[in-house]
Amino acid sequence: MIQNSKVINCYSTGKIVPLGKGTTDFGGIAGTVGTGTEIRHCYFAGEVDLSQYTATTPYKRLGGIVGGVSSDTPVFENNYFIETENVTACSKYTEAGTAKSLEYMETEDFFNEITTAGGNYRFNSNGTPLLPAPKYAVSFVVTPAELANVVIKVNGQEVANPVDLETGTYTVEVSADNCEVFNLNITITADTATHTQTIAMTYLPADYTKVDGAIDKANALNKDNYKDFSAVEAAVKAVVRGKNIMEQSEVDKMAKAIEDAIAALEKKPASTKPGTSDKCPQTGDTSSLALWIVLLFTSGGAAIATTVVSRKKKYNR
Repeated sequence: MIQNSKVINCYSTGKIVPLGKGTTDFGGIAGTVGTGTEIRHCYFAGEVDLSQYTATTPYKRLGGIVGGVSSDTPVFENNYFIETENVTACSKYTEAGTAKSLEYMETEDFFNEITTAGGNYRFNSNGTPLLPAPKYAVSFVVTPAELANVVIKVNGQEVANPVDLETGTYTVEVSADNCEVFNLNITITADTATHTQTIAMTYLPADYTKVDGAIDKANALNKDNYKDFSAVEAAVKAVVRGKNIMEQSEVDKMAKAIEDAIAALEKKPASTKPGTSDKCPQTGDTSSLALWIVLLFTSGGAAIATTVVSRKKKYNR
């Protein structure tokens, strides 16, 4: 006897063989139910073999859902049973369930009926609906632990962590700030080892744009034009590749070191051409001074001679 109990989302596909004159309660889901019992979203898809049942019809203690009721207070909702001649859902509560053929119970239409208003089953394309597969709490351990804005998607749907998953294979996508998107197929089974999934995220690479620009600038210079080019060469040689975005400040310092070394360069003095001089005459250079005196007197003498000739012509008129 079932009393003060709930039977929800339950089914049976076995064979019932009631015996004798009907002195015992037989039912597809329960034999006898009593006060406070609820039977909801249940179905019996088995066979009722009446070949050895000698009770007279209508059967008082045989039902597709329940054989007998010990009180008038059970609750029945959305229950179904295999249609068998002279067998009702329950002799006292014929509305305890609805008779269906086995062929119909194996269709999607029946699945939609049994899952209405709280029924919880899986569609079975090869037979009657199945109970949901067991679910396991699957935890995702995402590293490094200090990552921000971690988003976990299972089969394209964002989920909480942990998430309840049935056995099976799932596509997992994990994203986080400053990280490459992680993709993996995981398989969940009853083995507890599969219920914890460790996800090791990879940081995005650092941006070397400034470094490359500074190196290009250094390569464009002719080191022979400078007194000492070694600081630039050392700064370029000190560049370390492969840093990640969390080490961006170090990469930026590499670029700055090259730029600073370039800015500190000193050019060599310009070379003079043969036969020319970039120096002014020195005060103690007497040969140059004598040359200037000769030119001065020569130009002065020419001016005096011109004046005398001019005066002679004036007086001869």
